[in-house]
Amino acid sequence: MNPGLRLPRAALRGGVLFAAALFVVLVLIYTLSAILSGADFPSLSAFLIFLLLGLVASIAIGLVVAHQTQGRFAKAFPEVLGKITEHAGPAHPLVQTPVDETRGEPSSQVSAAFDEATRDRIKLLSRHKGQLERLFDVMPGYITVQNRDFRITRSNLRFKQDFGDPDERACYEIYKDRTSPCENCSVAKTFQDGEIHSNEEEVITRSGERLSLIVYSAPIRDENGEILAVMEMSTNISEIKRLQQELHTQRQQYEQLFGIVPCYISIQDRQLRILQTNETFRSAFGVGEGDRCHRVYKGAEVPCPDCPVEKTFQDGQVHFGEELVITVDGKEANVIVYTAPIRDEAGNITSVMEMSTDITEVKKLQRELILMGQSVATMAHSIKNILMGLEGGVFVVTTAMEDRNDALLTEGWDMVNRNVAKVSHIVKGLLYCSKQRTPQFKREDPNRIAQEAYDLFKQKAGEDEVHLELELGAGVPEADLDPDSIHDLLSNLLSNALDACRYDLAKSEHRARLRTYAKPPDGMVYEVSDNGPGIPADVRARLFDGFYSTKGNKGTGLGLQIARKVVQEHLGQISVASEPGQGAIFTVSLPCRRPPS
Repeated sequence: MNPGLRLPRAALRGGVLFAAALFVVLVLIYTLSAILSGADFPSLSAFLIFLLLGLVASIAIGLVVAHQTQGRFAKAFPEVLGKITEHAGPAHPLVQTPVDETRGEPSSQVSAAFDEATRDRIKLLSRHKGQLERLFDVMPGYITVQNRDFRITRSNLRFKQDFGDPDERACYEIYKDRTSPCENCSVAKTFQDGEIHSNEEEVITRSGERLSLIVYSAPIRDENGEILAVMEMSTNISEIKRLQQELHTQRQQYEQLFGIVPCYISIQDRQLRILQTNETFRSAFGVGEGDRCHRVYKGAEVPCPDCPVEKTFQDGQVHFGEELVITVDGKEANVIVYTAPIRDEAGNITSVMEMSTDITEVKKLQRELILMGQSVATMAHSIKNILMGLEGGVFVVTTAMEDRNDALLTEGWDMVNRNVAKVSHIVKGLLYCSKQRTPQFKREDPNRIAQEAYDLFKQKAGEDEVHLELELGAGVPEADLDPDSIHDLLSNLLSNALDACRYDLAKSEHRARLRTYAKPPDGMVYEVSDNGPGIPADVRARLFDGFYSTKGNKGTGLGLQIARKVVQEHLGQISVASEPGQGAIFTVSLPCRRPPS
């Protein structure tokens, strides 16, 4: 025999069994067809020929089956035979119980082996079922099986512990003590479309405790794919929700604190790009987010030298410094800047928080205190000179009275009067600069006040050999002014102009001019100019700081302080333009309408 055609013993046994079964079936079919057709039973020779052909065909087919199944039919045959026997009832006399030819025992042994295998399979299935039931019960969440009426037909142990035995009640009755299904019910959605759905729900346990659950629903189908029920799986997320709420509350508190803290706060990345700002920052510098800090603060295209943010990125330490910045309305502001690192969970610096406090008023007060000290020293020196003049005048008066010299007495008395007038002027000026007064606004003609100031100084200008001019603008409108303080303002400016010309020895001819003109749409200007020695740039920068004087020991600086205060009371502006050797021009711009109180 060809070795490639050898079959295992189980395969041959299966083939033989299949051939025998097929042969029996053919004989039964042949016999039944002859009986049912009512024809005569065939002759013995014809019947034998049929048996021979059937046997040969059965053997051939059995070999093919044996080769294809490799013994599987031998194992399955007892089961098939048992089911045939079970449904057929008592064996027909023509159907005899097969006999094992090798042992001579009936095939009941095969049936017994099949029964044992079935029992083993049933035991395995029972074991698996028990494992699944235990797993169903010990799941840490709540698991229920619900029908289309939302009645719970099955639940796990955890559910029963917290909600009690459902007793086929509806889920909405148990969870929420409702009389109708919940809105946005995930179980209803799963029954509708057969998909898995999820949502969050708040439920009440039988002890009255409120729980937050995340709910998932999935369909349970039969062998035809029809949805029989829905399994609902819920997990208690109450602690997570509590932590979320706590985090949300803390974040709100942080954002409120971040927003209302009275300093400028910005979060910046390594490119100095602003990522986040607080409300105080936005009100002073605009939105700024997405732009670089040096452009927002100063309009500069390059970072500031000695930038504290860059230092904090480099070493992770807190740094501070002072900066001069420009607000969104164009005003300069002095700020003190602190920077601190913001780190991630790994400790890496991801950004830097910059906190800036406006110290403009502090710096202003600091400057004023410094200037006050300087002014007091200057004023003391001026008063000392006046006192020396008074002492000289008193000495002359005393001497004249002793000598009964009327001419000397007159000279000494004039010296006393002049120095007393100087003291009076200084004291009145100091009182005017320090006292809080309310301007007495009236509707006035600015040209009238200018004319009065010109008339007052015209004679003195002639004595000082200074040509004083008056140029009154034709279209100057009436204005709400305090005439007395405006008169003081012009008097001080004219006095300074005449003094500048008198002390200028480089020119043989000197001129001073008082001019008025309109400034549309609703303003007017006083302008006082001279062709004296001019004012250097470094002096111009300090001209209105404290009691600064360009006359050295001969001046107190009170005149410009008075002028500045009058202008501030009228919400106007004062400026000076000058070049060394070309004289100076003081310009006072005032609104024509009364400033708000």
